[in-house]
Amino acid sequence: MLEGNGEPCQLSRDSMSAKGHDEVSPANPKSPGDGQQGARSADNEAAFAAANARLVDYAALETQLRTELDAARMELALTQADLAHQQQRAKERERTDAARYVEFERQLADERARRATAEEERRAVIAFLGRRARRRLRRGVVPTEDDAS
Repeated sequence: MLEGNGEPCQLSRDSMSAKGHDEVSPANPKSPGDGQQGARSADNEAAFAAANARLVDYAALETQLRTELDAARMELALTQADLAHQQQRAKERERTDAARYVEFERQLADERARRATAEEERRAVIAFLGRRARRRLRRGVVPTEDDAS
C-alpha cells in the first residue's frame, strides 16, 4: 500500500488503536481476555510485522520496476530515433541509386548510339572498299599490298 507521495505507508500500533483495535502491550498488561488475547495479539503483531515487511519489499520492487520501465521507454525512444535515421538514410540511398540508374541508362543509350554509328561507318567503309575493288577489277588492275593500306 502506497501513500500519496509514492512511499510505502507504515502501519503502526497507534494507527491500529486509532481505528478501534484494542492494544496489548507490556505497558498495558490488563487487556481484556489476558491469556488468549495476549497470544492472539502477539500473532497479530507478527502478522503485522510480516505484512509491513512485505509492503516494504513490494515498494522496493515497484521502484525497481518503474526504473526498468523508464529505461525500457528510453531505449524504445532511442531505437525509434535510430529507425527514423536509418529510414532517412535508406530514402537518400534510394534517391541516389535511382539517379545512378538513370545515368547508367543514359550512358547505355549513348553507347548503343555510338555502336550503331560505328557499325554504319564500318558498313560504309566495307561498301566503299568493295566498290573500289570491283572498279579496279573491271579495269584489270591487280591489287597490290600498297593498295590495301
